[in-house]
Amino acid sequence: MKNTLLHIALLIIGLSSYSQTETNPLNILFVGNSITYYNNLPQTFEQIANGQGNHVTIDQHTPGGTGFIHHVDNNNLYDKIRNTF
Repeated sequence: MKNTLLHIALLIIGLSSYSQTETNPLNILFVGNSITYYNNLPQTFEQIANGQGNHVTIDQHTPGGTGFIHHVDNNNLYDKIRNTF
């Protein structure tokens, strides 16, 4: 949980250097597993970032029980990366 909060803090700090508008949002893709999904990390991050005036849109690829090796071999993830960025 501490690592998750640290990652949120670092992402928000990083956002402070961007000037995002509704017509030019920063697209963020969260890649993780059920821990990311069930703890609402993407939605929490979006609310905090938008609350600080940074317009972000989020998407996620967070299938349960997956690890790095599962993401590497998942073509759906690569499609999502292409569509997000």
